[in-house]
Parts: sequence; structure tokens; C-alpha cells
Amino acid sequence: IDYAFSDFKSDRLDLIIFSRAYFILSANAGMEELGNLFRKPMIISAIPINIQPTSSDKFICLTKHHVSKKTGKNLTMSEIINKYAETFNTLDDLIHKKNFKNEIEFKDNTPEEWRDVAFEMIDRLNKREIADDNLIQNKYWNLYKKLIEKSKFENYHGEFKAKFSATFAKRNPEWLL
Repeated sequence: IDYAFSDFKSDRLDLIIFSRAYFILSANAGMEELGNLFRKPMIISAIPINIQPTSSDKFICLTKHHVSKKTGKNLTMSEIINKYAETFNTLDDLIHKKNFKNEIEFKDNTPEEWRDVAFEMIDRLNKREIADDNLIQNKYWNLYKKLIEKSKFENYHGEFKAKFSATFAKRNPEWLL
């Protein structure tokens, strides 16, 4: 059932579905706040990357692909930090600033990436070990801290409790370079 286009959609049913969900998948469009209301585990793909929700150990973060329009290749986190971090302040900045429009294309996560991170969430909720997780988490959050400092978003984040998607990192190894 595609609930978003269903004839049965209603505010009350929205609340019921979110209250009973095992976890929430979100492209950071706002509805995930109902997941927060019910303290549900969430997978969130957010841009700009420096506003990923990091405050809960129930969150798995991933991001859309940041693709260079010049080369057609995915940008690495280090490239984003070194070239763009100081102007990654809001989604409005990303959409409207000329240098982003001309240089970066944001590509949605693939259905396979969403599927893989959903299985990763199930594994995490069932306390199953994720291969190479400590290495991936350490590398990602060290890079993320540099991004936050350079983009002057330290006050937006407290302690980083969320996980970055290990399956996304493995599928896109260039991301953590």
C-alpha cells in the first residue's frame, strides 16, 4: 500500500502508523518529527550534511550523493569539508548559491541503499554485529566533527550519538576519504 497516495490517509491514521512503526525511514522532509514524538528509531538521509540529526543512538544517518558536475564523480567528505563546508549553512544556501548550483548535484539514495540501510537498522535493533562498524563510525564522526567546526555548526550538535550507515559507507567507500 502506498499510504502517501491512499484514499485512507488522515491525520489520525498518520499518528497511529507512526506510533506503531518499528522504525522510520525519512528523506528529512519533516514527517520524521512524528517518529521523534513516539521515540522511534529512524533512518534519515539529510542535506545539508552538517544538519544531520545526531542526538539519539536510535538514529542512523546517511546522505544523498554529492556529485561533482565537472567530473561526474561522487565528492568525498574531505572534498566537501575543504571546498564547501564554510557555506553549508542551510538547505536554502545549497539550493540557491551559485557555486553549488554549478558545481554539485545532489542525487537521491537508490532503492537498494534504502533497502540495505533498513536491513542494517533491523540488525542494529536486534543487537547483531555490523562488520567494520567501529572503524566506519570512528572515521565518519572524525570527518563530521571537522565539517561541523568548519561550517560553524558546533552549537547545533551536542554529543554525537547517532550512527552513520555502515552499509552506505561500504557501498560508497570514496565517501570516507
